[in-house]
Amino acid sequence: MGLLYCSGEPNSVYQVEVVSEALTGMGYTCANFAFTDVNDLASVTQSACDSSDVIYIPTDNTAANNTEAIANVVILAGVPVVAGEEGICSGCGVVTLSISYYDIGVYITYRILDVADLTVDGSLATGGAPAYCWPSTASTSGSPPCAPFWPECWRDWSPACSTPGAGSPPSWPGS
Repeated sequence: MGLLYCSGEPNSVYQVEVVSEALTGMGYTCANFAFTDVNDLASVTQSACDSSDVIYIPTDNTAANNTEAIANVVILAGVPVVAGEEGICSGCGVVTLSISYYDIGVYITYRILDVADLTVDGSLATGGAPAYCWPSTASTSGSPPCAPFWPECWRDWSPACSTPGAGSPPSWPGS
């Protein structure tokens, strides 16, 4: 198995070391094919194709940004690519077992909105959205005495806010 990766990316170097050790332990023969940048990507990919039955590409940013160049070589050579993530797989691979960065982002977004009791459009929902209140600025200084956690929510500010706070207000963009 050829392990194709960018030698300038420490995350890729680490993944290749781990995968190589695991595959060698299972009886597979592995060969590393490191490219330094996009300029030698096609030639190193060709060398990997010439020497390998299958190529593995870890989660490598340079490879992910250049899947078309990799596909141009591996498809002509007829060598399948096992990808470390779905983006590389969709560009030049045939299979991956990975996480979905998109799904993680959606999950985290909903968790954050749930914790802060905010809606998707940034307006406050019923519940306990975090708030900062500075009684010293409650006068007619122009700053709301109770500023919701995100400055976009100031448009919905109401003097009815009674959450006590302490310290100085943060310097929000545009305030």
